[in-house]
Amino acid sequence: MKARSYTKAIESLVDLNKPARERIHDGSKEDWILPPKFISPINCKKVYIEGISLENTAFWNIVPVYCDNVIIRGVSVNSVGIPRGDGIDIESSKNVLIEYCTLSTGDDAFTMKSGRGEDGLKVNKATENIVVRYCLALKGHGGVTCGSETAGTIRNLYVHDCVFDGTGVGIRFKTRRPRGGGGENLYYDRIRMNLKATCIKWDMLGTPAYVGELAERLPIRDVNSLTPFYKNISISNIIIENGTHFLKVYGIPESPLTNLSIDNVDANCSNLIIINDAKNINIKNTSIKTPDSLINVLNGTNIAFENVLFNLNGAELKTKNITGKVNDITFKDCEFK
Repeated sequence: MKARSYTKAIESLVDLNKPARERIHDGSKEDWILPPKFISPINCKKVYIEGISLENTAFWNIVPVYCDNVIIRGVSVNSVGIPRGDGIDIESSKNVLIEYCTLSTGDDAFTMKSGRGEDGLKVNKATENIVVRYCLALKGHGGVTCGSETAGTIRNLYVHDCVFDGTGVGIRFKTRRPRGGGGENLYYDRIRMNLKATCIKWDMLGTPAYVGELAERLPIRDVNSLTPFYKNISISNIIIENGTHFLKVYGIPESPLTNLSIDNVDANCSNLIIINDAKNINIKNTSIKTPDSLINVLNGTNIAFENVLFNLNGAELKTKNITGKVNDITFKDCEFK
C-alpha cells in the first residue's frame, strides 16, 4: 500500500511515552508517513541560506533546529495547497536574522517554535534573539506566528517593516495547556496588513482534536510545568487595510495573557474585540473603523483604552464584561463616532 501523509493529530499517532529513538514511522508498518522537512540544519553554527526558491515541498520548508547564528535572506517559498506547508520555522534556535523573504504558504508563513510538551521541556532550548525584517507574507494561515510548540520558550523577537498581503491571521500566537514554556518580550513594529481573518490573535487553548479535554476553558487547572504563558508583547505603528476582528484573545484562565501594549494602529476591520482570560491590556493612540460595536470581555483585568478613535458608523459602543467588574475596562480621551 502506498503510504500517505498523516492527517490526524500527531499526538494520536505517536506514542510519546516511548523513547524518541523508538518512534519510527517510515510507512513500513502504517499506511501513512511523517513527511520530511526540506532544508533543516540541526545543531549547526553560522548557517547562511540565501537566494533560493522552493515550491510544493512535502512539509515545512526551511527549519533550523538547535542552531546558533543563522541568516536567511532573499528566500521565496510557494507551498499553497500543501497541508502543514510552513514557510520558515525557527525551532529552538538563537541569534537569527530573516530578511527580504517572500512566503506564500499552505500553513503559517514565518513561524517561531521551541519544542512541545515533555520532550521540549527535556531539551529546554529557547528560540531567542530573532529579527524578521523587510519580508512579505502572501497566502498563509498566519503572517508571523509564535507556537504552538512553545516548551523551550520563545523570547526576544523583533518583527519590523514587513507586509502581510492576503494572509489569514496577521500577528498570531498559539500554544496549548500541555505544550509548556511560552513566549515573552515579543515586539512588532511598522507592519502593513491586508488580511482574510483576524488582525491580532491569541489561541492558547487549541481544540479537542489535538489536546482532548484540556482544550476546554473550564475547570481551571493547577499550574504545572506544562502550563504555557504569553507575556510582555508590544505591537506598534501598524496599518490594517482589511481584517475581521481587530483583536482576539483566547487565553488560559490559570495563565492569562499578560502585559500587551498596542500603540498607534490605523485599522479597518469588520469586527472589534474579544478578550478571554487576559490582564494588563493597553490600547492607545489608535483608530479603529468597523461596523461592529461590541467589545466582549471574559475574565479580563485592567483593560485600558487611551486616545482611541472608535469609528462605528454612528453606532453606540457596547462592552460585555462577563466578570461583572465594570471598572476593569477603562476609556481615557477616547472618541466615538
